[in-house]
Parts: sequence; C-alpha cells; structure tokens
Amino acid sequence: MAHVLEAPYLDGRKTPVKLEALEAAGDNIPDGLKAMRDNMRAGFASRRFAVDQLVGDGEVLPFCGGIIVLHTPGHTPGHICLYRKDGGVLITGDALNVVGGMLTGPNADYSLDIDEAVRSVRKLQGLDIQTVICYHGGIFQGDMRTALEQIVS
Repeated sequence: MAHVLEAPYLDGRKTPVKLEALEAAGDNIPDGLKAMRDNMRAGFASRRFAVDQLVGDGEVLPFCGGIIVLHTPGHTPGHICLYRKDGGVLITGDALNVVGGMLTGPNADYSLDIDEAVRSVRKLQGLDIQTVICYHGGIFQGDMRTALEQIVS
C-alpha cells in the first residue's frame, strides 16, 4: 500500500527525489555524499516493487477496527501517517520523531520540504492521540497536545 504520490518512487517509474538531487549534482559534492548517493542508487535499484493498493487521505483501511490514512507530505511527497481512532494510536513514519524520550518534529535534514512537513504536523493536532509510534525513536506516550503545539509553534 502506498499513497498515489509515493507509488511511482516505489515501483521505479520515478527516481526518488533525494537521489535525483544527488545525481544532478554530479561529482560536485563531498565524498561522503558521493558514497551516500552510490548506496542510495544501489539500494533503490534493487528494491523496487509493485504497489498493490493506492491509498488516499482520509481513507479508512479495514484493519484493527479501522485505520485512517492521513496524507502528511513534507518528508516525501506521498508520506502518510496511519491513525487508529479506537485506542488513539498514530503511526507517524518520519513525520515525527522521538529523541531522548521527547516527541520532536520532522527532521529538516531529511525532509524534502520542512515547511510542508510542519503543516502536516498541524493536521495531526485535532486527533485524540494516546500513543505515537515513530520510525525514528520509537514510542511516545505523554502530553500530546503540548508536544504537538511546541513542534508547530
């Protein structure tokens, strides 16, 4: 499953945006970035796969009593979060992070559009969230309203 804007990067029809930027720079980048570019190139070339189902913002998936898809661009164009209303569980991918036990916002170094990523966090503020599961940092359970307010302000 993937958002319609993410699918072409997963199945190989489009070069991932970050890799495309490194490719466009040619050899005019530091050696560390060259190595990262080469690793990304090899990784994406060997990990293409067909997307079986496209999902869109607000769509409810029939799992665990209903999982709501939230389009949260910024990290990538088709980034999504998944929200289980029953239980207040939000899987954020790269939209949020946990650092030192604290909920933090999107990482500017890894977001294609940090302003859009922050706008996406604002979209999450209206949800009744009890638990956040982040790709980076793990689980956060705490004062969600205050944590999200600090991130977007």
